[in-house]
Amino acid sequence: MDYKTRTEDSRTILELSGDLDVTSAPALQAALQELIDQGIRSLIVDLTDVPFMDSSGLGVLVAAHRRMTAVGGQLALVNPTPTLRKVFELTRTNRLFHLYETLEQATQEMSAA
Repeated sequence: MDYKTRTEDSRTILELSGDLDVTSAPALQAALQELIDQGIRSLIVDLTDVPFMDSSGLGVLVAAHRRMTAVGGQLALVNPTPTLRKVFELTRTNRLFHLYETLEQATQEMSAA
């Protein structure tokens, strides 16, 4: 898995590409923790190029959501593939996360909150 960060309208966007699994989860966890430690409080994770996610990857996202909430921040997930959306639905984490179809939709709704 590869990732890159960028800032757009005071929001940090973490773009992921590749499988989010037991092999890549530790690196993503470290990257998310670093962003939170840097004081990022509005984070959008772009899942456009993530074709597969296992329970390790899901666990990293859940933990990041909890840490972000604990510091008064917001975490949103953008453009999950149909496969990932199914994972969120089956695990009922779609109730936990804010899932958006587009980056623009996430940015607008996060600004309104």
